[in-house]
Amino acid sequence: MINQLDFTVKDGIPVTSLARTYLDIAGSANESQLESGIAEGERLGIIDFRALADVLERANGRKGATRLRRVLERWNPEFAETNPGLEELFFNLCRDHGLPAPTCNALVEGLEVDCLWKAQRLVVELDSIRHHGNRPALSRDYGRDMRLRAAGYEVHRYTHEMTTRRGGEVAESIKSALSRRTPRGGSK
Repeated sequence: MINQLDFTVKDGIPVTSLARTYLDIAGSANESQLESGIAEGERLGIIDFRALADVLERANGRKGATRLRRVLERWNPEFAETNPGLEELFFNLCRDHGLPAPTCNALVEGLEVDCLWKAQRLVVELDSIRHHGNRPALSRDYGRDMRLRAAGYEVHRYTHEMTTRRGGEVAESIKSALSRRTPRGGSK
């Protein structure tokens, strides 16, 4: 039964609130799908985290409540700045391997980079075959990398396959780079 706080009537049709809809979706979606949905809601400016907490208080053991709680407990607003697809996968990889969250889609030296750890001057670019798998794109990418390296940034490039099938290796490579490049005084 739906609590009256969880629905409204629009044009004579009862509809659930967005928070209740997230709870309902949590019953069948996996955590990654749920995170993507919350990120999209945040990008669109329609998500209300207080309403999500309220709906969870009324969940009474409802299927998906535990999953939604877990996702919200580890929610990082930076996730909403990622682009769907490869960037979301990479952001999850960072979280799952205990890496600090990068700033996504940051402007560096006049270039938008996929992921940035500013203090360490570390850039990660995520390359799909679709956008980076031809000669002009490769030439452009190498030119960007040269410009970033000349400005003192270390640049790493990872493909979808590397991110999904060799995530542990990718994470270790980034951990190593972050530890090498940690500014004096240990600040991250």
